Amino acid sequence: MRHLPLVCSLGALAVCSTKAISAKPDERQIVIADEVRTAFYEHAPSSMAREMSAAVLVWCEQFRDPNGDSSPPKQHQWLCGTYRLEYFRGVYVTGDRGPRGLVCERSGTTELRYFGQDLVNDLLEDGSCVAAHRSSKATYELYVPVKTHDGDA
Repeated sequence: MRHLPLVCSLGALAVCSTKAISAKPDERQIVIADEVRTAFYEHAPSSMAREMSAAVLVWCEQFRDPNGDSSPPKQHQWLCGTYRLEYFRGVYVTGDRGPRGLVCERSGTTELRYFGQDLVNDLLEDGSCVAAHRSSKATYELYVPVKTHDGDA
């Protein structure tokens, strides 16, 4: 009688496992993954800033000619020039730090401690910041919109 709870729990486990095994192979469970919303951006720690800086160098390299001169699109010359850049990381509404970041041209605005999402949208729209996203464990990629002659991104 002492072992009855153990026997019952093992029996329940066996029923659950048999049920899982007997499921049709063409039935698949749909899992919807949704990223938590970004609440704000804060200054990135130096290790993350270095990773985003490497992404800037990779992006700018595509515009370098054999003589070593660089000619990126006019609206993003600040990104490949000798200007000081500031790096920010996204913070989710849960308080967790996310893989998204911003690379911004140093200005009075970048001296703010936090960037709200509305300010970030304005900075991305006017071209004074570009988005960065971690594509692997320590590699970032830049998302740089290229404006056409009619102003569309």
